Amino acid sequence: MATFLGAAKSALPTAAQNFVKGSEMLARGEARDTRGQFTAKVSPLEAVGKAAGFNPNAVADRQRVTGEIRNDENFIAVTKSALMDEFVNAIRSGDRDDIESVRRKIASWNKSNPTMPIVITPQAMRRRLQLAGMSPDVRSIKLAPRPLRGEVASLLRPPREDTQE
Repeated sequence: MATFLGAAKSALPTAAQNFVKGSEMLARGEARDTRGQFTAKVSPLEAVGKAAGFNPNAVADRQRVTGEIRNDENFIAVTKSALMDEFVNAIRSGDRDDIESVRRKIASWNKSNPTMPIVITPQAMRRRLQLAGMSPDVRSIKLAPRPLRGEVASLLRPPREDTQE
């Protein structure tokens, strides 16, 4: 039931969504995110403001901070992934200078960002090396969520036409 209401609310025009959110804020005295989790306390005046289309400062501040944290997390993940790809390519090519270059880049990152170090575990590196050695089709199948692997495999490997008549 709650999922249905959430879907119905998201289908409303923005003005109607704001009115519904403002009404909920007024009733609860708090703002909640799209997953229904507590975000911040709000006053009745802020709730009425939300119903009129204005985002309360407490909510906006929280969203700004969480957005910045999410951006940092994404940046670190992208940087780590790029370094791992570079490391895997260097290992597969057997170029010791390239391998050492990637190690220096990781060390440099960790020195510049001590609160956000990049740590590449042997297990993660082994998995990346295994994936790099696979054909693109097999790699796509392996990376697909388990329930979708059969469907991905059938899309990537269409049934062969029988040439015998």
